[in-house]
Amino acid sequence: MERNWLDRLDEAFENKLRLAIVSALISVENMDFAMLKKLTGATDGNLGAQARKLEDMGYVRSTKGFAGRKPKTTYQLTLTGRRAFEGYVHLLRRVLEGE
Repeated sequence: MERNWLDRLDEAFENKLRLAIVSALISVENMDFAMLKKLTGATDGNLGAQARKLEDMGYVRSTKGFAGRKPKTTYQLTLTGRRAFEGYVHLLRRVLEGE
């Protein structure tokens, strides 16, 4: 494994909440804010801020709507986000295998 593998890690996943959000979204079509909050244990503000950062990076797409009269935000991993996460996991596997 080359020396600079740390430099190749995607900064998006340095934050454990952003890593948790993408990890939760990788295997589903979409997930709403309430479920992400439950899975991650994050506060509303922190979850919203980190999800917004992932949106700004183009890794996550949000859809805002209503469930009855209550606002509902749903998140979906983009193709860019999926590829970035798969690349991150692939790099970690290579490190673990000593390549």
